[in-house]
Amino acid sequence: FRRERRYALELADTVLSAAFLEIFGSYLTLSCSGVFKDVLAVPLSNGFFEKNSVYGTGVPVIWVDNLYHTVTIDLENLRRARAAPQQITAYQVEEGDLLFTRSSLVREGIGQINIVPRLSEPALFECHVIRARVDTDRVNPFYVLGLYRSSFGKAHILRRANTATMTTISQGALEELPCPLPPLHLQQKFAALVD
Repeated sequence: FRRERRYALELADTVLSAAFLEIFGSYLTLSCSGVFKDVLAVPLSNGFFEKNSVYGTGVPVIWVDNLYHTVTIDLENLRRARAAPQQITAYQVEEGDLLFTRSSLVREGIGQINIVPRLSEPALFECHVIRARVDTDRVNPFYVLGLYRSSFGKAHILRRANTATMTTISQGALEELPCPLPPLHLQQKFAALVD
């Protein structure tokens, strides 16, 4: 059952990548003048940092490993942490927030992006993750998800990553990623397909 589920998720990701390129391929050019920071509603932010001793009960926290293997973040089995009210305010995610892997032991894992689905309770994001909240009047977050999961987006992310002991990417590097803006109705068409 797990193997079939994993295959179904891989197939869904492949189908979505192909659909993304079919709908938006003509907009993905190296001459794109727009950058990611142009469509942000709030500045990028690194997440919640606490010792392991605060984990066990409390508020759910999205970690790096929750960004892989799903089309949207699976909120069912998140680790929980006791967080102060000011930490909840600072690191809380909202539906449609985009989360990027900030550091990865595997170079290809850097900049992995995923999207926060509808929440039934407050949730935080962890310090090895960068949160992006986009201006939905200008860009659909599902379009951005497809853009930076596509081969075009991943290539630009990998070019901006730094590798030493592990591979990292900074907020500044993410802000400068090319961000072509096709018409909003096309972005919404893709979002409906993801849904």
